[in-house]
Amino acid sequence: MFATHYLDEADAYADRIVMLARGRVVADGTPAEVKAVVSGRRIAATAGFAWTPAVADELAALPGVRSVDQRAGRLSIVSDDSDATLRALLAAHDDLHDIEVTAHTMDDAFLALTESRDDAAHDAQSAQQQPQQSQPEGALR
Repeated sequence: MFATHYLDEADAYADRIVMLARGRVVADGTPAEVKAVVSGRRIAATAGFAWTPAVADELAALPGVRSVDQRAGRLSIVSDDSDATLRALLAAHDDLHDIEVTAHTMDDAFLALTESRDDAAHDAQSAQQQPQQSQPEGALR
């Protein structure tokens, strides 16, 4: 047994991974089981076209696409069906190069697990802080 903050190291060497967030266990299983919480694959490519809102909408409409992002000329698409997405992407844009299709990493799984927990905690905290609205007398609830 060992503890690490290097998730790639845990992925490479551990038979079982237990992830903690805010003092609670958020995942417990094999590396493959933990990474399975983040479905799909990431397609990355260098784009030879200008990034515009219309291009973002076009890419988001490709089959299987869950999210689209672009930074410094590098396109990143998360897809539930990377094969269909990549076929459609290449049919529409023959000016892509340096294309990579990768599975999600342990870092992606950790972020997904902790962000969903943070969102739930934030929602609960917001609900506690909101004053309850009073209803007029005789109103139905």
